Amino acid sequence: MSNDPPGTVDEQPADGVSPIATAPREGNLTVATFEDFEAVDFFKPIAAQDIVECLALSESFSRASAAAEEAADQPATRVFSVLAALSGFHFRPSDRAQPFGPMLDLGNRRSPIPADYRGTQCDALLRILHRIPNPGLRARVADTVWLNDRKQSTAARQAIEAYSEAVEGLATGKYRPRFQSPTVVSIEQIDLATRALQIARAIHKKGAIPDGLASVVCALYETARDRVEVVPFCRCAELLLQHSQIDPLEFAKAAEEVVSAASSRPGVYHLAIKRVLDLAAEAYADLGDPVNARRCRLEGIEHTLAMRDEVPSALAKASWIRSAIEQLRGVEGTQNRQAQLFEELRTIQDRVPEEMGVVSAPIDLEEQWKTVSTIAEDFSLTGAMRELAFRTLPRPKEELREQALELAKSAPLSALMPTAEIDASGRVIAMIPGAPTSGEPSDAWFRGHIERNEQIRRQIVVAGEIEPIRRTVAANFSFTERHFYPVVARSPLVPASHHWTLALGFARLIQGDSISAAHLLIPQMEHLIRHVLISANRDPSKIMPDMLQEDRPLSAILEQMRPDLVAIFGENNTDEIDRLFNARPGPALRHEFAHGKVGAAQCFHPDVLYACWYIYHLCCAPLLPHWDDHVASVIEAEC
Repeated sequence: MSNDPPGTVDEQPADGVSPIATAPREGNLTVATFEDFEAVDFFKPIAAQDIVECLALSESFSRASAAAEEAADQPATRVFSVLAALSGFHFRPSDRAQPFGPMLDLGNRRSPIPADYRGTQCDALLRILHRIPNPGLRARVADTVWLNDRKQSTAARQAIEAYSEAVEGLATGKYRPRFQSPTVVSIEQIDLATRALQIARAIHKKGAIPDGLASVVCALYETARDRVEVVPFCRCAELLLQHSQIDPLEFAKAAEEVVSAASSRPGVYHLAIKRVLDLAAEAYADLGDPVNARRCRLEGIEHTLAMRDEVPSALAKASWIRSAIEQLRGVEGTQNRQAQLFEELRTIQDRVPEEMGVVSAPIDLEEQWKTVSTIAEDFSLTGAMRELAFRTLPRPKEELREQALELAKSAPLSALMPTAEIDASGRVIAMIPGAPTSGEPSDAWFRGHIERNEQIRRQIVVAGEIEPIRRTVAANFSFTERHFYPVVARSPLVPASHHWTLALGFARLIQGDSISAAHLLIPQMEHLIRHVLISANRDPSKIMPDMLQEDRPLSAILEQMRPDLVAIFGENNTDEIDRLFNARPGPALRHEFAHGKVGAAQCFHPDVLYACWYIYHLCCAPLLPHWDDHVASVIEAEC
C-alpha cells in the first residue's frame, strides 16, 4: 500500500512513462473522487466565462486550485487540479489516433494526457457529466472518459452533443472565441467539429453521422462559401467530403466559384486557393472527369507559382519555382511547361549567391596552437608522423546525437524549422527536416544537425590540432614520399598498386601543397574501402541485368554493405566516412572530386584538409600496435 495522502497515486502508468512524467506537481498525479466533486462547487471558477476554449478554462481552474490549496481545502484543491489538467491537454484534432497530447513534453517528464486519468477517476467524471453546463468543458471531460473506455458510448454521444453545442454557440455569439478571428467561421469551430465527426464515425455503424452534427458542419461550410472565406471553406469541405456529407460535383462547382471570387479580391491567399483547387480536382477525378480534374490541378499549380511574385528574395523565388516543377511532374503532358520553369529557375539561381553572406563566430585558438606547436618541437621524425595520425579521433555516434539534442534544447525554434543546404550556385542539394514537437527527431534530422556541428569541429581540429603539428614538423624535417612509403606499404587499407600514390599524397599534405594532396588522396578513398572489403572476403561488386559485373559506388557500399563496414572499421569510422565522403547534408567529397567540381581555393577548406588527414589516420590505425618495431624502425633505417 502507498503511504501517500488520499487523492494521489504513484503507480506506473501503462504507457511506461514515469510517475513524475504524468504528475501535475511534486511527482504525484492528483485524483478527485466523486465525493470530492459532490462537496465542491466545481463550476464556480468558470461560471462567469462566456468561452468554450479549454486552455482558457484551464487557467481559471489552476488559479482556483492554488487558492484552495492555500486555504487548506483539500477536496477543492483536488477537484480544481484535475479539471485544470483535463482542460489543459494539447488539443490536436488532426491526429485521429491521439487527439490530445501533453502540453509540455521534456522527454523524461511531461504534463498529463487522457490515459493518466483512466480507471476510478473516469468513473467519477462520468457521474458528473450532466452537471457541467459549459459545452467546451463537458466535451473535454466526456471525450476523456470515452478515450479511456471505448465501451462508454454514452460518454461518446455526450461528447458529440457538447462539441456541436459549442460550435453552434460560437456561431450565434453565445460564446466568445478565445482569439479574434479574421473570418466569421473560425478555426476553433472547425477543430471542435472535426473532433465531433471523428467520434461519431467511430461509434456509429458504417460511419454514419448524426443529423444534428451534420447540420452544424454544413452550416459552417455554407457560411464560409457564401462569404468567400477560403481557408474555412476548404477545411469544412474536407470534413464533409471525408464523411460523405456533400455531393462531390456540387462541391467542385462551388469550389470554382469561391476560387473565382477570391482571386478577384485584393490580398489573394494563393496557397489556400490552391488547396481548394486540389480538392476540386480530387472531386472531379472521383467522378470520372479527368479533363476538369487536370484543369483544376494546373490552375492550382499556377497559384503555387504566383507565390514567387510575393517574395523579394531570389532564394525564395527559386524555392517556389521548384515546388511548381515538382507538382507539374505529377501531371501528364506538362513537359514543355516544366522546361520553361526550369530555365527560369536557373536564371534566378544565378542571383542567389549575391544574397548569401557569411556569419562568423571568432574562436580564439592561439593558446591551443602554441601548446600543440611546443609539444611538436620535441618530436622525432617517426614520433611526429605517429602523433599527426592520432592527434584526434572520430567521435562516438551516441555522443554526437546527444550534442545535437543539447544544442536543440538551447535553440528550440531553430531545431523545429526545416532547413536547406545550398551549393555555391544557389541550388538546393539537401534538406534537413524539422524536429517534431514531441518525441525523438528522425534520423534525417540527426544527420543534418550532427553534420552542422561536425563542420565546426573539423575547423577547430584542423586549425588547433593538425595544422600546428604539420607546420612544426614540416619546418623541422624535410618530408618526401619515401618517408611515407613504409606506412602505406604495411597498411592493410592500401593495395600495392596505390602505394606510391598515397605516399606522394601524404608527403604533399605535410609539405602544405593541399591542392596536390587533395586530388591525390580523396579520389582514392572509394577504392581503398573496396580493397579492404575484398581482403575481408566481402564482394563489393554487382551483376548487372546483362550479366556484366561492375563495382558498387561508395554510396551503394555504405547503404548495402554497412554491417560489413562496421565490422571492419567500427561504427564511429563508418559514420565518419559516410559524413565526409558520401552523405548530404555534408561535403560529399567523393562526389565533388570525382566530378571535378573542387577548385583550387576549396582544397584549403577545413573539410578537405580534415579528409586528407583522415585518410592518413585510417592508414596508420592498424599499424599503431606495431609502430615502433615495424614502421618507425624501417623509416629510420631507410630514410
